[in-house]
Amino acid sequence: MFKFCYIFYSIILSSLFVSPFSLANVTPFGLEVIYDTSRIKIHNHYQQVSRALAIGHFEKKIDFWGGELTPQLTYSIFRGKNGSDVAQDVLGFSNIDAEHFSAWQEVNINWQNETTLILVGQLDANANFVSLEHAGQFINASFGLTPTAFPLPTYPDMEYGVYAEHKISSNLGFSVGYYRPDEVFDNAEQLPLWVAAVCLYCNDNIKVNSGYWRVKNSHAQAIGGYFTYVEGNIYKKLHGFTLVSFNNQLQSEDIKKHIKFGMTYDAPFSFENHQMGMAYSKVFGPDNETVIEAFYLLPINTYLNVQPDIQWVNNHITPNIDNLILTLRVQFYL
Repeated sequence: MFKFCYIFYSIILSSLFVSPFSLANVTPFGLEVIYDTSRIKIHNHYQQVSRALAIGHFEKKIDFWGGELTPQLTYSIFRGKNGSDVAQDVLGFSNIDAEHFSAWQEVNINWQNETTLILVGQLDANANFVSLEHAGQFINASFGLTPTAFPLPTYPDMEYGVYAEHKISSNLGFSVGYYRPDEVFDNAEQLPLWVAAVCLYCNDNIKVNSGYWRVKNSHAQAIGGYFTYVEGNIYKKLHGFTLVSFNNQLQSEDIKKHIKFGMTYDAPFSFENHQMGMAYSKVFGPDNETVIEAFYLLPINTYLNVQPDIQWVNNHITPNIDNLILTLRVQFYL
């Protein structure tokens, strides 16, 4: 593993300075800062929680072998209080919540042409398979960060793996992935996780993706599950999505099923680049949880977005308590 990492990072670092191929972009560096401040209502009392995530990234596209070869580096720093520790929710009402960390996230090389994409390195399996385009602006993690009933390797714990996708025709494609999560289950190490999916493009607006994941736990028991999502344009500026996922064999503490659906509306009140949305999510298992979320995205300029967000969260961890969570998210891009 050390030898692989050494060679991998050497290739990326060398590409920063010297390349025998033509460059497809000239501004490879970027910075994103996300700041969330939330007021969580529990037992008729509000608690204030603030935290921030800084993401620095490098991406350099190189014309190579009939396609583009792209080294990617992402380094993230999270500081502040984990809001889920206060709200005691199941899936995380803010998709940046974590314990304090400073770490490399996505570190990989990818090659792609018009029909094929191949990634090798430290990957975000969720982004590879079940990150929904029209759910990405929602803050609750169940809508975009870990949308399946099984927690794929994703933020903040991405893992080494290989991912490939291929578009067979204008209407049909498939994808496969292999990952080596450090800890999928308690007392388990380096367990291989396989994921495969088939994607159907009904037209230019509708996408259907169905997949299956499989892993063995520390007792060599095979555990797997299915997921299916549909998303696309409903009417003019109105978009929608829905997802259903479930496990076919479970440990007692696992989530058994997850359903979610929602809609977003572009340019409300004729304000260009603004967006509003509303969604519903429910997980079934020992710790059932229901979430209803609504947001409004307000771009200030090219570099700054402000997003008020309101959520209602009900679960069995805090019985008979409905958490009302108000969040103001500020995003800075450079």
